[in-house]
Amino acid sequence: MRVVAYLVREAFRNIRINRTTTLIAVATTAFTLACFGVFLLLYLNLRGVISSLQDDIQVILYLDDGLPAQQVSDLQQRLKTEPGIASLAYVSKDQAVADFRAQFPSEAHLLQGLGENPLPASFVVTLGPRFRSSESIKRLADRMKDIPGVAQIQYSREWVENLATVIGYVELAGDRDHAPDRSHRSFYQDPVPPGRGGPGRARRPAVPGVVEGRL
Repeated sequence: MRVVAYLVREAFRNIRINRTTTLIAVATTAFTLACFGVFLLLYLNLRGVISSLQDDIQVILYLDDGLPAQQVSDLQQRLKTEPGIASLAYVSKDQAVADFRAQFPSEAHLLQGLGENPLPASFVVTLGPRFRSSESIKRLADRMKDIPGVAQIQYSREWVENLATVIGYVELAGDRDHAPDRSHRSFYQDPVPPGRGGPGRARRPAVPGVVEGRL
């Protein structure tokens, strides 16, 4: 007990004698811990934001005009068996118009006077967590473009690749063993073979029924 008391007295005596050095050491330790806490908080929040953005990654399959209902149903069943597709939503031509008017009420007048509905039907594909990299999405798009009845496939490849780069830097900050994805950046619009909505066919928007930018 005497030894403990002696050590405590000596510790406080040294603190009084070396007050400046002690204060610098305490301030340095506090600053280091504060920086670590701020970095950890930012890292966790950024990971949450990135996870939320990844959940929004979708691929849109625009269908040929006048596609029979039975063929649409068959296509839907085929897509449900495709690896990597977590969920699938069919957007009819009428629903595409309704979505356009709801999302862009100030531009709804653009559809007036056109007569026939110019917007295509589509399938909106949501991908599983393990299939959201730019490479996985491109492989899926390459398979989908050969399916009869699919006129065009679109997703914002540049957006996906930029997100992959951000994820790479975040993982690099959290673990030095992970290198960032430095994929080259470009906008991706998947072509369809001639005769099925490819060259010579009007370019369609990237959002179901209307405007690019949903992703």
